Amino acid sequence: MQNIVTLENLNQTLNLVKEYVDEHSSSGTGSSDFMPIYGKLVKNTKDNYEQEYQKLYIGVPTGTDLTDISLKFYRLCKVKERNKSAEEKYKYKGLHEIWAIPQKNKVPLIVPIFKDKSQYDFQQNNYDYYEITSEGYNTFIEYCIDTTSGYFSDSGHTDIYIYEILKSKKNYICLVKDNKIISNFVPINTQYDDTNGVWRLKI
Repeated sequence: MQNIVTLENLNQTLNLVKEYVDEHSSSGTGSSDFMPIYGKLVKNTKDNYEQEYQKLYIGVPTGTDLTDISLKFYRLCKVKERNKSAEEKYKYKGLHEIWAIPQKNKVPLIVPIFKDKSQYDFQQNNYDYYEITSEGYNTFIEYCIDTTSGYFSDSGHTDIYIYEILKSKKNYICLVKDNKIISNFVPINTQYDDTNGVWRLKI
């Protein structure tokens, strides 16, 4: 079931994102100081694939040096947090990383990367667009639909793949430098194409 976006919950989401960015920025002066980025999906011909496939790109202002800049994945959701002083757990809504198992190690499960930082793939409206993927994959959608990526259960529970994780909730990709967020957020989800029987990205 798709979420219905209304003006009310859209503004609420944007405010939560802005608050998180304000708290985790290097300047602490708000999102207006950040680098504006854009996401773009490009449908490609089949090539060696059986069906058409998508490529995911992030656009940065032309001439941006990406040497010390990387990508970070966040999800907007409610999580449980332990209040050590009160020795109790409570839920709060915010932007969080999704941790691989075991979660105590704090290793991100979803790690988007630039396919090649040294050269942009194309330019548009004074923006340089770079392809995004994940380590060991040609495209980001190839990573999402790989059934060897996700959460796997050895106790009889159902395995959860990346495309199932990304199909719901509000997911975002942003730029980070020195572990600080330096850009706005680009939404990213997966969606099943009933007509062609494949999973696709949507932003």
